[in-house]
Amino acid sequence: METPVVSIIVLTFNQLEKATKFCIESVIKNTDLRKNELIVVDNASTDNTPGFLRKLESSPGKIRVKLNQWNRGYAGGNNDGIRMARGRYIVLLNNDTLTPAGWLGPLVNALETHPNIGLAGPVTNFAGNEQRIELRGLNRQNFEKIAAGYTSRNKGIWFETHRLGFFCVAMRAELIGEIGYLDEEFGIGMFEDDDFCLRVMKERRQSPAVLEDCFVYHMGGASFKHFSHDDYYALFRKNEKYFLKKHGFNWILSDSLLAYWAKLERDFSAFREQTGRLDPNIERALVRFEDFKHLLIQSYVAERKPMDHNKTTSPLAKKYQRQIRREIFRREFISGSMNQKWNYLKAIKSSLIERKWNKV
Repeated sequence: METPVVSIIVLTFNQLEKATKFCIESVIKNTDLRKNELIVVDNASTDNTPGFLRKLESSPGKIRVKLNQWNRGYAGGNNDGIRMARGRYIVLLNNDTLTPAGWLGPLVNALETHPNIGLAGPVTNFAGNEQRIELRGLNRQNFEKIAAGYTSRNKGIWFETHRLGFFCVAMRAELIGEIGYLDEEFGIGMFEDDDFCLRVMKERRQSPAVLEDCFVYHMGGASFKHFSHDDYYALFRKNEKYFLKKHGFNWILSDSLLAYWAKLERDFSAFREQTGRLDPNIERALVRFEDFKHLLIQSYVAERKPMDHNKTTSPLAKKYQRQIRREIFRREFISGSMNQKWNYLKAIKSSLIERKWNKV
């Protein structure tokens, strides 16, 4: 049997009529299953999902199904699918997503042409990071038509991030052999995607990337709709503590703000380079942009300070703190007046004295 190019893994748990059926139908409709394969892993659903999947498996095409006897959680269920995968590339796809025509091509192309990309994800309508875009009037009935305009205008455009939402994520199959499977210690779910992204960055020195020319519709929230408010936050806190123990820090709200700032900065710079001139409308934003960045760093420090258990700064914040120090040095000491130079040196001296006393 010919080796498939991509193994698409869909993990299911109930929600057949609200999510799963629509997701799988969209994948079958908009994916060439003669060249790729679809693997569906069910985490012991109690509705009609198992019967639907058995019928699906008997239909023509490269569709395989695994029915778990108990709920193995997000990491465990996806790991089951990964072990079954035969493709050169693997895509993990939530069952509360809808895929449009041509959705798979940009994900594969990014991994084939950019060796520095370790993970690739699409833009979407529902996410907690820079992947979320607001396209006016978009809904699950018209998303293909509206999103196609955006993705066609952004062919080949992508950017690095520190976190990808795993509602849809693509990777090379060999990556699993290099850094291991998703961490099943996270149980039912939450934080295993952040953990996996960090492992890719640390162990492979590769970046998670968001592709502007790929859109996947995300209904959102299907995985935890059966949880009560208290159970949800108990699981969140449990996995947060495990993530902290494993990596030495936790993501906070300011990390997301810094990530959005970095994305906007790249887009402003690209606009300026493309036009070759500074439009007054853009200039009014740019002249305030540096101060905005300083405020974000101050917000980060203020938010982090009460968290005595969490002394380590996230990789994202470290990067921008270094960048800000360089810019202050350039502005105040290299390009500044004699008075600015003197004040800069006094500030450095005060900072060093304060650090010394804090260590005592």
